[in-house]
Amino acid sequence: MSDYYIIFSTIDNKNSKKIAHDIVQKNLAAAVSIVPMVQTYKAWKNGMTEYLENLLIIRTTSQKLDELRQFIKENHPDENPEFVATPIEYGSPEYFMWISKNTE
Repeated sequence: MSDYYIIFSTIDNKNSKKIAHDIVQKNLAAAVSIVPMVQTYKAWKNGMTEYLENLLIIRTTSQKLDELRQFIKENHPDENPEFVATPIEYGSPEYFMWISKNTE
């Protein structure tokens, strides 16, 4: 298991800045990048929906994954928010130390 992860989550434009700010402020992640206006097509409730939303790219540690997932679930306006964690297999040791320091 990796010690460091990148999380992908999507959220509407109205709520993206607040949730990104709160995630970093609560030390659940060292950084959150917002990629604006991602076109999404989604299977939902026996149909398909299409809309624009923002993609959050979140950098955190394995120790914060469960708490971060719960925070997003409780603070996200969607009933079933996206939360996909990808392990970081290789990177700068200094960058990893920075992530660790900012998620204590």
